[in-house]
Amino acid sequence: MKTGRCAGRILTIFFGLFLQGFSYPNGGILKTCVNLLPKHHGTNQQTGKAPYTLSVAKDTYKPGEDIAIELKSQKIPFRGFQIMVHRREGDTEELIGNFTEFSTDSKPFKWYSENINCLTHSDNEDKTKVQFKWKAPGVSEGDLIVRAAFVKDFEHFWANETHVLRAEVPVVVNETFPWRVSMDFKPMRVREECGVTKGCVKWPRLCQGEDCDVLVMYKTEGDHIDFEMFGKAEAYLSLAFSDDKKMGKDETITCMYKESVIQIQHGYNPMYFNERIRNTVLSNVEMMRDGERMYCRFRRPLSFTPDLWLSLANKYPPTPIKAITFDLSKPWILFLGWGHLYTGTDVVGHHKELPLITSSPVDFQSTAVHYGQTLSVEVQAHGTLMTVAWVALAGFAMVVARHYRNAFGNNCCGIKLWFQIHRLIMILVAGCTAAGIVLIFVYVGDWREVATLHAGFGLAVMGIVLLQMIMAFCRPDPDASRRRVFNWAHRIFGKLSHVVAVVALFLGVNLSLLPEKFRFNQTVVLGVWVITQILWEVILEIMKCRREASDKREITISMDPIGNGDHTKSSLDSVENPRKKQGSAILACALALYGITLLVFVAAILALIYMF
Repeated sequence: MKTGRCAGRILTIFFGLFLQGFSYPNGGILKTCVNLLPKHHGTNQQTGKAPYTLSVAKDTYKPGEDIAIELKSQKIPFRGFQIMVHRREGDTEELIGNFTEFSTDSKPFKWYSENINCLTHSDNEDKTKVQFKWKAPGVSEGDLIVRAAFVKDFEHFWANETHVLRAEVPVVVNETFPWRVSMDFKPMRVREECGVTKGCVKWPRLCQGEDCDVLVMYKTEGDHIDFEMFGKAEAYLSLAFSDDKKMGKDETITCMYKESVIQIQHGYNPMYFNERIRNTVLSNVEMMRDGERMYCRFRRPLSFTPDLWLSLANKYPPTPIKAITFDLSKPWILFLGWGHLYTGTDVVGHHKELPLITSSPVDFQSTAVHYGQTLSVEVQAHGTLMTVAWVALAGFAMVVARHYRNAFGNNCCGIKLWFQIHRLIMILVAGCTAAGIVLIFVYVGDWREVATLHAGFGLAVMGIVLLQMIMAFCRPDPDASRRRVFNWAHRIFGKLSHVVAVVALFLGVNLSLLPEKFRFNQTVVLGVWVITQILWEVILEIMKCRREASDKREITISMDPIGNGDHTKSSLDSVENPRKKQGSAILACALALYGITLLVFVAAILALIYMF
């Protein structure tokens, strides 16, 4: 056992070092030219001083001038780099100039330009110095920023080393470029316009307007559409247009507002990642932040065909993507995501919570009201099956088996009625559990790290249920010596399955990818249900103890000797007296109330599932 663990650790370390050494062997990719951030599985850049230097031969430039640039190490070699030049003010997305001379260990890119305006490394060898020649544009573009990124290893990189190049020839920076963000945000008139003069998407379901967590309004005017939206977001709100409910082949428009980063970005999702598009068509941008809520307004052309490339680490040069026209005169599925930015950058981090998705395509020429949902139909069905199985059915079946063996009268088809009820319900529990597990695994397609505990407990529940079914098929006869052992084992595993299922439910509703409000509300409802379930079991146990004590007293009294020594029949064989009938009625009412209580909790949980 120790040898196996040791070997496992050695392999883990080996593959970790191997992957770190080859995570960036061919250099950065095209989409990082505009921000220089290597996305190493969500790792943030270092915030301290870099052990590397960006040296530029001059502090000023003239149109058409050649300037030498050098990246060098002070002590520690670097394996990767990326470099570009952009404006200091105004349209900072456009990369300026042309790299005319560079070494063979450099790989050139052309980001929305005919010029080589971005360079990166072409191998993962240690480097101490890299030199380039950069040619300034033919006209003055105002003050420029030379920006470089250094990669030491997979977890240590610096993406914000800069040098200011002042323009020797003065130029008036264009202050009115189309997507410049205005902070003069005019209030949204949700009640007056949503569903009246403008179409809108609300979330969660049943919200009215300002009380919504997320809301998008839109209106077509001639050859363009005006969008406005708000939502609770740490740093960004991102709108996407898709022809289906899966990520991939989607246009994205992202509003960012965090500290000094206040901007709008255009993008495209080739697959499960985002490629930034050079922004040339978005305009009339306004933003505002009010506490945790972000507001954004912008204008987009009715139809747009972007230039697209698929930039992957193992493919060079980037592959052009067949032209896709996003024509909003046709209906599209609308996505809306929110989340964080990488530290010190304008780079969107992967949304931690599931995005909002409209249940049907949105007609942007209509004023209809749509409701979004974050939980897919498959996830909702999974939650429904597990809720019905373990919040309602399992508890009811166990209560019947424990407290109502003598409450359902005579046998039916030669088998006691309580047993038939218990068996039927538990078969339903097993069926719902199996269906829920198969459904979610088929939908997700693989094992998700974020749901490891939930999935593990869910499979454990299924295992215990299968064990219970096997034990039930093999149960000894009522008079067998092993029957008592079976009864205790069956009861213990039954309770264990319920407890493990409760843990799985709590883990399921608290997955980090679920909306925060959903997690909180479901946790409260489940918590109250658990407390109520315990109280009901205590009440029913007390009632059972009192019934057993009463039956013992009646038997004792009825067995007292009378007359010549004859004994009266036990009260159990006598005609039911009013007291016995009253006890049965109370027991029946308790079961009915218990069942109604379970239905109320199931309704509350399902309402939240289908609301979000």
